[in-house]
Amino acid sequence: MKLSCFIALLFAFSALSAQAQFSFKPDSDFKYYSDSVNLAAKIPPPDFSKADFEMRFYVISYANFPNGIYIFTHTLAVGWVLTRYRFCSRDMVKLVNLTKDSLPVSDLWKGRWDTLLTDHILTLPTESKVKKRWKSSSNTIVIVGDGVYYRIELFTANSKRRYRYSNPEEMIKTLDIDDQELVDINKIIRILANETKYTEVQSVRCP
Repeated sequence: MKLSCFIALLFAFSALSAQAQFSFKPDSDFKYYSDSVNLAAKIPPPDFSKADFEMRFYVISYANFPNGIYIFTHTLAVGWVLTRYRFCSRDMVKLVNLTKDSLPVSDLWKGRWDTLLTDHILTLPTESKVKKRWKSSSNTIVIVGDGVYYRIELFTANSKRRYRYSNPEEMIKTLDIDDQELVDINKIIRILANETKYTEVQSVRCP
């Protein structure tokens, strides 16, 4: 009896810990970034009968390189799993060379996830709310075009939110200020790049 109670308490504690690390304020007007991609690639909505958290990391190229969607799913039973969708598309409706893969989650991921939490991956505002502050020391607004933009969607059973940043790596090289959101998103991208190795996918042009 004591052992059964201990196991029950352990599972309850684990569930509370998971809820705490995946806690964020939902968007009141949440919409998926691309219903057309979800439909064409047959990406299902998060299944919270099995998972307690899902994060979708989009790497979308303005140029003629593959796009990628990396879906990190967490369950108490299995832990982290990672699914990758790759495709070429100019209009985000007609997908070419679509592939779906299950990728291994590295042994470094737990530490990387803890760092992502420190870098505000769950609470970072979207670019449109902060970019008006992105001015150089000469008080000019810098615009960088033709590169990559990044989308992040976050899901729990009760909360959904999303945000996006365009060319943040080039922006931080061009700007000579340390805007905190721009610093954070670049840290987030570097960590996710190391985990997903998405730059290898983008190295070969689409047909």
